[in-house]
Amino acid sequence: KFVSSIAVAFPNGDVLTTIGECHGTLAYAPQGTDGFGYDPIFVVGDRTSAEMSSAEKDAMSHRGNALRVFSKDLAAYLAQNK
Repeated sequence: KFVSSIAVAFPNGDVLTTIGECHGTLAYAPQGTDGFGYDPIFVVGDRTSAEMSSAEKDAMSHRGNALRVFSKDLAAYLAQNK
């Protein structure tokens, strides 16, 4: 799995943290032509990340998952701490 984390520390000492994950397996050989790094060997479902469109990768990425949760948590925090 790939994991991304986001943390912010506020001057008052409050801390928000978020973790995003993308679960998959490794291919025996590279497949696909899109992407970079581990994309040709990281398999999610029945395809490697390099075989997916940018939109598909964004929807399941560990970074995207972390940012989606973090944005909601941050909005809730800011609403409570006006």
